[in-house]
Amino acid sequence: MKFFRKAFKLFGEALLVALLGLTVYTCSSVPKLSKETKQIINASLKTPLPEIITGETGLVASEGCTIWYERIKPKDSLKGSVLLIMGNSAGALFWPPAFISNFTQAGYEVIRYDHRGTGLSPYTKKWKKKDSYTLKDMTHDAITVLDSLKIVKAHIVGVSMGGIIAQIIALDYPYKASSLTCMMSSADIADSELPPMSKKILPKMIS
Repeated sequence: MKFFRKAFKLFGEALLVALLGLTVYTCSSVPKLSKETKQIINASLKTPLPEIITGETGLVASEGCTIWYERIKPKDSLKGSVLLIMGNSAGALFWPPAFISNFTQAGYEVIRYDHRGTGLSPYTKKWKKKDSYTLKDMTHDAITVLDSLKIVKAHIVGVSMGGIIAQIIALDYPYKASSLTCMMSSADIADSELPPMSKKILPKMIS
């Protein structure tokens, strides 16, 4: 027993020395920053962070869940509404400010929201299988946000999974969609009536 204890102790000491040596080597081998790079870093640290949330925010109840939303209005007259639907595991704040400002500067208000349990929308504590939900449930969340804001129709813009939700809105709630825009998204891949993925494009996507 004493032999094993001594062996483990020696092994632990050797491992500690190796880790310390690796740390010293890593720190010493990192290239030094140039003067210009340091100036850029210092200038960035002194620059105030942009205001991320600039619109009217609120919470709305949807099928037992709470959904956070933001409504960003244009400075001038209102031409219409745009609903932004983000993809899976991504919050509404992922939408670039410049992307949103293109709409508001053109006279459109922008509504963005967080999916269930994402971002500022609270998650379900002690989640159980009975709390499972589908894309149709998530589509209902989007419609609930529009209804709570008394928006009759909106231009629907979805990215990735948000594009699939946008398509469901166009199919199940056509009276709510002024237009449909899908980015980096897909239709039902199991639908045999749709053309298959291009054999020329697929290798480029996975290379």
